[in-house]
This record gives sequence, structure tokens and C-alpha cells, in this order.
Amino acid sequence: MLKDPFGRKIDYVRWSVTDRCNLRCTYCMPEEKMQFVDRKDLLSFEEMEQMLRVFEHVGIRKIRFTGGEPFMRKDIMRFFERVAASETIQEWHITSNGTLLRPHLKNLKKLGVSGINISLDTLSADRFEKMTKRNQFEEVQSCIQDILDLDIPLKINTVVQAKANFDELKALALLSKTQPIDLRFIEYMPFNGSDEEGRDFVSAQDILNELEKHFTLTPLQQKHGATSQDYSVEGFMGKIGVIAAHTRSFCGTCNRLRISAKGNTQVCLYGIENQSLGRLIKTNTTDQQLIEMLHQLIAKKPKNGFDAEAEMLRQTGAHKSMSAIGG
Repeated sequence: MLKDPFGRKIDYVRWSVTDRCNLRCTYCMPEEKMQFVDRKDLLSFEEMEQMLRVFEHVGIRKIRFTGGEPFMRKDIMRFFERVAASETIQEWHITSNGTLLRPHLKNLKKLGVSGINISLDTLSADRFEKMTKRNQFEEVQSCIQDILDLDIPLKINTVVQAKANFDELKALALLSKTQPIDLRFIEYMPFNGSDEEGRDFVSAQDILNELEKHFTLTPLQQKHGATSQDYSVEGFMGKIGVIAAHTRSFCGTCNRLRISAKGNTQVCLYGIENQSLGRLIKTNTTDQQLIEMLHQLIAKKPKNGFDAEAEMLRQTGAHKSMSAIGG
């Protein structure tokens, strides 16, 4: 079992299988000059399987696979087959932009994927192209419908920006009315890998205030470790959630560890990427050595994201891109 210095049990991993993405969302990465990981430095599938064995041993029970876009990683379904066969991983989820996912949905259903999150920030095809620099809105819409048709649990993640999509909150929330979709509105974070200071920020409270103009929201009990405060709306099939990703009201129950595509760790989203584990696994190390390293890294987990961010900025001076971190 992994426990941090504050007694928090770490049983959830967010695992980036690649930093590459076929979209260029402005809040996630710079439009140009993105420095992607050299392919030789990515974890091989054999190394990923070893990492999974280690997670099974130390009590990880939930894994969310992210990118970049996970399906930019060739043959990733082969690895998901191994995950699905695990007797100790109780939940495994995927976060995707929905552009490459459709051909794999039936197989994912057969493998028993616990749920899929789709990133969607607008219901306008024109805005989608402006925000992502790509013309793939219809493909994402079709993917969402296919997920629903296969009865795979679905969440839609929307990053809220004042000038880009704040006026769409009501329309986006209404997706949860007649379909079993959980719609989560996320505070914009300064993680696009650029040094721009200006941010199109909307607080979680402002998001909530806007939603309450249109709906009567009933707060639901927050699960331990959850980042989203969820609400029910009478007559809605799905739920509406608000994630205070930047103002960080959920640090006290954090139960997660982040793994990059290189096998590096971040014990906090706002913290420093530690390269120790990634370097170690590239040296044909034993499972036990990796387990010992994990315990050492978790022992340094900060109390909250504010402490972690202050130390990270002191050492590096800038945030990494969200694509590199893994969402």
C-alpha cells in the first residue's frame, strides 16, 4: 500500500501513454514548437507491463489512461487487453478527444472498460475548429453517440473559458438531460506550455453561478478523492459537475499519482516531474526496486497543489504543457 506523509492512501494512477495529440487545443499545448518526447524514450509495452505489475503489487485499484491522445499510440489496444485481464485493477478508464476512438469502441466494451471521458469544449463546429485547429467536430459527435449506443459510461469534460465558450454552459449542460452523460465543467489551468501570462479564466464559483441561473442544482455527496463536485438536476438522466482545477478545493483527499509517457512521476498535478522512476525502469530493474522507488517518491508528496506549484515554479520557472503532463 502507498501512503503519503499526510496519511492519504494512493490507489489511483493517471497514466499518460503518449504526449502526442492530433488536436492543438490552445489551453493544452502551444500551437507551434511543441517539444514531443523522443519515441525511444517512451515506455515500451514490455516496460508498461512491468509498471502495471508494480501498481498491482502496491495496491493501485483504479487507472485512467490519458495522453496526449491515447490512440495516437500504435497498438495501445494490446496493452489494454493486459489491463482488462488484471485481477487487482478494479477500474480502468480512458480519456480521449474522440477523434480516433470509434474503431476501438466495440473491443473496449468487450474488454470491460469502466468508462470513457471525452473532451469537448463547444457544440459549435466553427468554434471547435478555432479552439482545436482541426476540423473534426463531426467525428467527435459520432464517437459520443457510439459510446452511448454501446452503453459505456460516459463523461464529457469541458474546459471553461470566458471568451471562448462561457456562453455555451447551458447548452452543454443540457446534454445531460435526455442522455446518460455526466457533464463536468473544468476551471481553465495555465498549462499550455507557453509563457503567456494572460488567461481566459473563469472560477468554479462563477461557473456554478451561471449554471444556477438556468437549473436547480442539488449537490451530491462527493466521493473520497473525487475532483468534481457533482449535482443532480430534476428530470436529468446524467449529472453536472464542476471541477475547481485551478483553485484546488480537493487537495485534502488526493489519492492519485501521475505517470508520464516516459515513466516519470508527478505526485501532484502542479508539482515537479520526477525522472527517477522513468530512468530506473529503463535499466532492466526488478519489480522490487521499482516498488521501493515508488514508496520513496510518495513519501515526498506535498500537502496541496499550492505548495507543489510554488516549489515547481521556483525550480523551473514555468508550467509544462497539459499534453506532456497527461491531463
